Amino acid sequence: MKSNLEAVLQQLLPVAKSQGDAIIGYRPLTHIRRPSSEVIRVELRRHDSEPTYVMVKLFIPRRGSFDVIKILKEKVRHDFGVTRRFFEAFKDYKDYSTAEPIMCLPEMLAVVMKESRGRNLRDLIAKNARFYPSKVTIHKLLEQSYRCGEWLRIFQGLTEESIGDRLSLPDFIEDIDLRLRRLEEGEWFGRGSRSRILRYLEKQATFVEESDLRLCGVHADFSPSNVLVNGNEVIVLDFTMYRIGSVYHDLTYFHRYFENFLHKPIFRPGIIAALQHSFLQGYGKTVSPASPIFKLFKMRHVICHFVGIVNPSGSSLHERLLSRRVAQRYRKWLAEVTCETARNELLLMEE
Repeated sequence: MKSNLEAVLQQLLPVAKSQGDAIIGYRPLTHIRRPSSEVIRVELRRHDSEPTYVMVKLFIPRRGSFDVIKILKEKVRHDFGVTRRFFEAFKDYKDYSTAEPIMCLPEMLAVVMKESRGRNLRDLIAKNARFYPSKVTIHKLLEQSYRCGEWLRIFQGLTEESIGDRLSLPDFIEDIDLRLRRLEEGEWFGRGSRSRILRYLEKQATFVEESDLRLCGVHADFSPSNVLVNGNEVIVLDFTMYRIGSVYHDLTYFHRYFENFLHKPIFRPGIIAALQHSFLQGYGKTVSPASPIFKLFKMRHVICHFVGIVNPSGSSLHERLLSRRVAQRYRKWLAEVTCETARNELLLMEE
């Protein structure tokens, strides 16, 4: 990985010099390691001025086959192209933006972005929302959550598809069922759990309005962990997973992500609920977490996270124990939601 970084920076320096940037050296700083990529903060030193900083993202192939490398190269191009598209589009909106792309190097499986100033929203919530924060602290977090809702509304306005396909609910449920089968095979479900969840999904689908099936651009990993806040400014990072999908995908993903904090007892449900509400207010459109489409997407996000944590690879003992506790909570929540629906249906039949 170090040799890849050196090669990327050797490509970057001539470009910077051609643009009049008198860079005399560089120094790798912090590393953020992820399952499929590594992000390195790099200091670019100048002769007679303050240094600047860039973020180098190196995609990591899990296997070295030609097909895998080819797919990753395309992912590099996709990430860079989408980020550049929205960086330009958001220039018309004060205080809302994305990372600024600098260089795309598919052969090296790398993209280079200008460092965005700001603090990670997930880290801010983790630090400041615990226990009994002051009113001033809560007000600031609520305002930041509100602005994230505004960012999403703008983003969807830039991408919403007015014609073409709609979300296919049968395909949506089938996609969830693929994950349910994996949980069933791993013996995370009791007898009848999968079929009960599917009945719940199919029942909710019958109440979904046609207007709720609209499509737009989907970030697909839109959460506080991919948001930087700098005063009033909101900067959204990492468009690697961007695609066309439901208008409810990012909305419900961000909203449900707040509930991850409740896996630790240092966070109070009332504060997390207030952050969720403020986010929806910022989004500004009439939307209710009690609506059938919202329930469908929440269940999808829970099940996807459930699948992702039951077999954590390369995790510490502490992380494995936490994942196991979260998985047990998900299993309980799924049982409660679907069993309550089944009981209500039974009561209606008896009446």
